[in-house]
Amino acid sequence: EGASRYFEKWGWYATFSELANEDITKRNVVGQMNVYEVHTYLAHRIEKNKLKEDIFNRQMLEATAQNRRR
Repeated sequence: EGASRYFEKWGWYATFSELANEDITKRNVVGQMNVYEVHTYLAHRIEKNKLKEDIFNRQMLEATAQNRRR
C-alpha cells in the first residue's frame, strides 16, 4: 500500500530518479532516452524482480517446511 501511494504521488519523477541512480544531473539524459527502450528496460526489471521475489518466497517456504519437520 505504501509503495502504491508513493508512485501515485511521484509517478514518472520517481522513475526518472531511479533510472538516473538518484543523480539529478543525469535526469536530462534519462529524459532524452527512447521511450520504447525505457519501457522495455522497466518491464524487464519488473519481471526480473518478481522472479527474484518468487524464488526467495519459495526458498522461505521450503525452509519453513524443513524446520517444521524437525
